[in-house]
Amino acid sequence: MENCIYWEYESTGRIEIIECWIDDISQSYISCSEDGSGNEGYTSHTNNEEVYQIKDNNLNPCMKKIMDSIKTLSNDLKGIIKKFSGNSTGFNWELKDGTTNSGSTAQTSTNYNVTSGTVSTTFDTNQWNQASDLSWVRTILHESIHAYVISVEYNTSTSAEKIELLGPNWLNRFTNKGHDFIANNYIEPITDALVEYGAKKGYNLSRSFYKDLAWGGLQGTDAFNNYDYKDRALNVIKIEATKKDMNGNTKTQKGQDAGC
Repeated sequence: MENCIYWEYESTGRIEIIECWIDDISQSYISCSEDGSGNEGYTSHTNNEEVYQIKDNNLNPCMKKIMDSIKTLSNDLKGIIKKFSGNSTGFNWELKDGTTNSGSTAQTSTNYNVTSGTVSTTFDTNQWNQASDLSWVRTILHESIHAYVISVEYNTSTSAEKIELLGPNWLNRFTNKGHDFIANNYIEPITDALVEYGAKKGYNLSRSFYKDLAWGGLQGTDAFNNYDYKDRALNVIKIEATKKDMNGNTKTQKGQDAGC
């Protein structure tokens, strides 16, 4: 059986293949002729489509532009979702611009829309209009993990399914509200995505810089508190989000103006 995962962009109607894989289904048979001779055995492949939608109608144009850059990467949002998805559960994600309740750069709703099978994330580009493109890429990757985990919660019923999609530490998601789960499992994938994005944009930055940035939104977790370079990371995160360091001094960002 050939299985394919697609992204369907609601605003344009465009469909993009993320990944395909084949599960062989073999069926043995004997075809007989009048003289008693025959042939046996064949393998057939059938196609099973799974559609994952990204609904970006209400997303700020500057963020749509960043999303367009992200989806050209191999270790990006698509790569992370592929790692999670396997051949199970749907992932429909609504990205929109708006005001977050917490005053944070972004906020993913924990209320899964059962009717549309959708998880929604709000990005506050108005309040965070100084954030660089690198800061927003990090934010999108971070929120994609929240959105996918919530989708898994609502679309699976057994521990085995959750382990397949989220790994053996999936229970941590329910005991620590997700940030420790991300910090303990996805710093390196987020770093990989940032490294590739930066290279495609022509940035000449160290992996340690991107890893520091990957900790954004995860400050206060045990993993971050044990990070050897947490003070450096706090400044990297702050500068890329606000153009100021932790002491309030104006600093030059490594990323470009996101135009938001």
